[in-house]
Amino acid sequence: MAITTATLATTEIADLLRNALAKGVVRFTFYKKDGSIREAIGTRNLAVATAKLGGIPIPKPYGKPNPNAFYDLEKQAWRAFIPENVCSIDG
Repeated sequence: MAITTATLATTEIADLLRNALAKGVVRFTFYKKDGSIREAIGTRNLAVATAKLGGIPIPKPYGKPNPNAFYDLEKQAWRAFIPENVCSIDG
């Protein structure tokens, strides 16, 4: 079931997406810096990510800890979401 984030507060969006990403794979959309919309499929659960990628070990994120970091399964790289830019969450 998709959740449209237009009526949610920024903290609610961040908490909702962080919790969903921690549990498994989530599909969500967000506005990129150039204003276009991008769909991402990601997770914060390293065991799930490793299984989805056929057993390829996923490195832990490096650098400064970011509570909004997620592993992008399509790009096969760590990314971070900006709660204000999230349009919808499906997963």
